[in-house]
Amino acid sequence: MKKIFLIDQEKFRCSLIEMSLKNEGISTFALQNPKESLNFIEDILPDIILVDLSTLLSSNGQFFLNELKLNNKISNIPMIAMGMAKDANEFNLLYKNIQFEHFIERPFSIAQLKNQIKGILKNVSLNKKV
Repeated sequence: MKKIFLIDQEKFRCSLIEMSLKNEGISTFALQNPKESLNFIEDILPDIILVDLSTLLSSNGQFFLNELKLNNKISNIPMIAMGMAKDANEFNLLYKNIQFEHFIERPFSIAQLKNQIKGILKNVSLNKKV
């Protein structure tokens, strides 16, 4: 079963995403605090990390992202950032050296998010076979 790790301080959005992905056969693990997430990510080894930019901006995202990239066990896990355009702009100004492979702008539909996740999971599966 595919696994997504979700970091978002909005519990309602976490629940909505978790329920939607469960219907697709994807397990979702969620925490609200990026710093606390590092050990869980290393234990779970998800296929994708889905992170809310406003959560990173409000709770020491620099530490989380630096630690994530320094850990060889989890540094290659694809990440999707989600957020408002203003959050993306602020994030890019503060963290010029950090880029996300994928970004989905809020508001987005669950269908859009599922399609992006499915596309990444397909690529992850193909890369594991090679």
